[in-house]
Amino acid sequence: MTKTIEINVRPCVKADLEKVMAVERAVYGDQCYNQYFFRQVLDLYPNLFLIATNQAGHVMGYVLGALGEDANKGWILSLAVGQFYTKQGVGSLLTDQILEVLKGKNVDEILLTVDPENDIAMNLYERQGFVEIDSEGDYYQPDEKRVVLRLEL
Repeated sequence: MTKTIEINVRPCVKADLEKVMAVERAVYGDQCYNQYFFRQVLDLYPNLFLIATNQAGHVMGYVLGALGEDANKGWILSLAVGQFYTKQGVGSLLTDQILEVLKGKNVDEILLTVDPENDIAMNLYERQGFVEIDSEGDYYQPDEKRVVLRLEL
């Protein structure tokens, strides 16, 4: 018998930031964003900063969206799912929800970058219809490759 887990997706609020940071640290380690960044994102894009919680209120993951300098371009800046919640549909649900919010902003395309070695993320985004349009060998720092993916709407 498969246990069904209830997932609630909602906008992040200030009281959630410590829990978001715990997920961020666990997933990205030394390369994680800091709390200052998340606080600023919350101020700038409150409706584009979504979290997934379970029935107990634990933060399972988050997704950050943004609008580009060109208002017709939306971005997925970051997506993270806590290790205890992977392969339960949390990443897909967060992606679905941020895509809907960004579509509501009348963007023509949605972009993101991802580590090409991250098979789980690559598969998730490919299932959503994203295609690779570019790659950069030193995106954040030397020898840190990222691919740029785009979803045309």
